[in-house]
Amino acid sequence: GWHQPDPAHATYVRQVICSGQQKGRRKIFSVVNVMYCKFPRIRKRDVKLLSFTASYILFVITINSVFVHRNSDNYVENLQKIRDGKFTKPGKVEPPSTEYINLGMIIINLKKTENLDENFLDQIRKVFNDIFLFSSGTPLHFIIVTDKFSIAGVSLFLAEIISKDLARQAILDRSWKWRKSKGLPLIAFSFVDTEDILDIDRDFVAALKKQNLNGNDATKDKYAADLFYIAPLYHKAFQAIDRMIFMDSNDLVIVSDIKALQDRFDNIEDDAVMEVGLDLSPHYRTHLSEYYLTDLMSELGMPGRYQGLNTGVVLFHLQKMRKSKVFNDNLTPEKVDALFKNYKMKMTVGDQDWFTLLSFQHPNLFTILPCQFNAQTSIQYWSSNKEIFHSYHHCDVLKNIKIFHRNGCGPNPEHCGSPPAQLSEYREYINFFIFVNPENLWTVLYCAFTLPCKLLTPRQNEIIDY
Repeated sequence: GWHQPDPAHATYVRQVICSGQQKGRRKIFSVVNVMYCKFPRIRKRDVKLLSFTASYILFVITINSVFVHRNSDNYVENLQKIRDGKFTKPGKVEPPSTEYINLGMIIINLKKTENLDENFLDQIRKVFNDIFLFSSGTPLHFIIVTDKFSIAGVSLFLAEIISKDLARQAILDRSWKWRKSKGLPLIAFSFVDTEDILDIDRDFVAALKKQNLNGNDATKDKYAADLFYIAPLYHKAFQAIDRMIFMDSNDLVIVSDIKALQDRFDNIEDDAVMEVGLDLSPHYRTHLSEYYLTDLMSELGMPGRYQGLNTGVVLFHLQKMRKSKVFNDNLTPEKVDALFKNYKMKMTVGDQDWFTLLSFQHPNLFTILPCQFNAQTSIQYWSSNKEIFHSYHHCDVLKNIKIFHRNGCGPNPEHCGSPPAQLSEYREYINFFIFVNPENLWTVLYCAFTLPCKLLTPRQNEIIDY
């Protein structure tokens, strides 16, 4: 039966062990004995349990480290090469093989600060972690467009993301945290300088920037920066690539395999050169107000096929872009001026506006990407367009969404500079995303069951509602 241990006997046992009188013990228990003797308040069975747990963790790390090391050449390029962050000329950028998905992003320190903004880095980290989490193993070739000022910080940060993901896999069993496949897919990185893309046709970029409604000061309006006007030149820049997905680097929530997006290239129509989603707001209806004075019955900017485009996620069929005479004929300053003059509109969101107006004039150049791959969350135009906002904004039930795009503003009207409103009026346009930093998992779990909790800092976990 149960009985209380004899304190005197326990003291005697401790004295025997700690005095070195115990003989014939295996070396594996030497650490246990040292801890047992050094901390008198610890029971020996607790020390043994702790030692067993530590041994098991070391065993898992060793086995997985061998696995990761054995496949390191297949998993990712040498991390040092990523850290070095050397630029490749756009025309020489190509994937290691045709199996790779070319995935482009722009990551630039627009604020020109000594270090990249922590919130900005957190947002980028989430995008990459989402991509790896839902990857089925298809190789990925990341094309990072940046500049000379940002390259050092960006490359070190991306190497850190890869390193941490590999380390996490070595320590944690797959059952600990769900992911679609074990391990990282094959990965390659190419870094491209924005200046090299601008050099292809600076006159065209200057013509686009001249149409910007808010001037040329990038410190006041981010869309004044050159990087927001280079997408129409990608087919001329990346001559060795035929297909490329390009997406925002810091405001997407990806909940599907990127391969599903890559498969959409097969749906691009015969004359189309790219696939891009609709802008899920009456943005272009608002900015075409002067044009409507000359065409009262126009369907441009109205809900449906011609409500405008959003370039948060784009599939560029670069080969078809290079071959399209219609597309390339519009890459001149004269054509740019004529296009914006015809639709009596100025730019507010960079080359997205140019793509949209071109799609009005030549709709056959564009295949519409299903909204599930670019489900925007902004409610910027809700307050001024309550009666029609749903017609623009509705996409699908949440379970069918593959990529959320946290663009614009929200989740409340006042966040967009509009008067407050009852939640019941706009609740259907709000989605909740809960991000938990795995490095603070235990603290988060503690707080979840012992609210209120003051142990967390704002960046340790987030609840973002958009």
